[in-house]
Amino acid sequence: MGFLSNILRDEGGFEYKKAIVETLLTVIDAIPESKELGLTHLCEFIEDCEFTYLSTKILHLLGKEGPGTSTPSKFIRYIYNRVILENSPVRASAVSALAKFGIKLEALRPKVIMLLKRCLYDNEDEVRDRAALYLRILEAEDLQSTQSLVLEEFKIPLVNLEKSLLEYRNNPGAPFDLSTISTVVEEVKPSASTSKPTAAPTAAISAKGETVTAADMYAEALTAIPSFAAYGKLHKSSRPVELTESETEYVVNCVKHVFAEHVVFQFNITNTLEDQLLENVSIKTDSSVKGVKFQGVIPAPQLPYSVAGISYVAFSFENGIYPTGVFSNTLKFVIKDVDSSTGQADDAGYEDEYQLEDLELSTCDYVKRVHVANFQEAWDTMDIEHEVVETYSLSTMKTLQDAVKEISEYLGMQPAEGSEVVGEKKTKHVLYLAGDFLGGIRVLCRARMKVDPTHAVSMELTVRSSSLAINQAVAAAI
Repeated sequence: MGFLSNILRDEGGFEYKKAIVETLLTVIDAIPESKELGLTHLCEFIEDCEFTYLSTKILHLLGKEGPGTSTPSKFIRYIYNRVILENSPVRASAVSALAKFGIKLEALRPKVIMLLKRCLYDNEDEVRDRAALYLRILEAEDLQSTQSLVLEEFKIPLVNLEKSLLEYRNNPGAPFDLSTISTVVEEVKPSASTSKPTAAPTAAISAKGETVTAADMYAEALTAIPSFAAYGKLHKSSRPVELTESETEYVVNCVKHVFAEHVVFQFNITNTLEDQLLENVSIKTDSSVKGVKFQGVIPAPQLPYSVAGISYVAFSFENGIYPTGVFSNTLKFVIKDVDSSTGQADDAGYEDEYQLEDLELSTCDYVKRVHVANFQEAWDTMDIEHEVVETYSLSTMKTLQDAVKEISEYLGMQPAEGSEVVGEKKTKHVLYLAGDFLGGIRVLCRARMKVDPTHAVSMELTVRSSSLAINQAVAAAI
């Protein structure tokens, strides 16, 4: 273990460090007497670990095994250091690990509560929410009845929890009770009808035990619509983009679906007015974006109060052209007043419209994130004939960590080799990114960054793929 600990401090990439950590975990699991020594070595490693995945994995182990060691208090300092010094996913994991010490060890509970209260002022809502939840549990009079929320595996499928919370929000009554939620998930079958659109899907688990992702569900729902089925295989669906404030009369967000030669905008619409029924609800989308051609719109026939509906708008573009630009959007519908006493809508209605925020189609909408096990090997074997190299001054980004986050989002690509984390006080950093562009073309990027004396970030971006047009499009996205 001493040998493993020493080589863990050597230079090396993610796969190398991951292999060493997993070897240490194997030793700890096989030889119980080595647990405390092994945990100490791992604590020393995360003091200077650049890889988020490894830090969170070790923190989870510390929360599980640390309270059962002979001197559990020494591990709390290592864990709390992560709350002070690390990025938000690691800070959130550290908060969860601290809570387990507080629940299992009554003598340390007051110190843990004090540390968790400091986490209530974190600038990341995930960290604050976890701290608030664990404080509520630790300070409860009947800790035994609530500690299972932290110590035991959460058996309720998240899709069921989400559904129950939405139902409770719409019809609050007695206090929300987790015990009433089913632990069995029915297979999700998107509606094949275009006349009754459903709300945007979320990830679930099918009756066969298979993971059904949001992307799978989007693809199935779109294929069920005859005009979209002819577009071929769905390449990518974006995250929902909010086009209204959450407190407005009509709440609208949009998911962008990209195919080989088409883009479909899925507008998810909710009517929040109890005294109105909306009919023939559609989106008028205007754009001067070069290279796109309007194909058609599918309206939502009706939108009763608080029931989500969908309207689709489709555009086409030529193969090999990747149009980008801004689309302006107007919600159009027929309003029918609803009698609050009977719930019946008037027979007659009148046309109205509601202006939405603009929607941008970006290069990142054509790129799917993809994990590359060995980035350097993939980079070295990539075709350099069409390599594109550009330099940028990122004047709005004041730190390397900000630059890493923004560039990853702009390009819609997956950081590799743990390069999404920038070490403390570093003035130079290299970010590795991987993605699959429209057409299944693998794209790799290497971004060399540095902070100049004026605290601005400069970057040299190198893009490699088998297509010059794609390399140029990716480089121009910054």
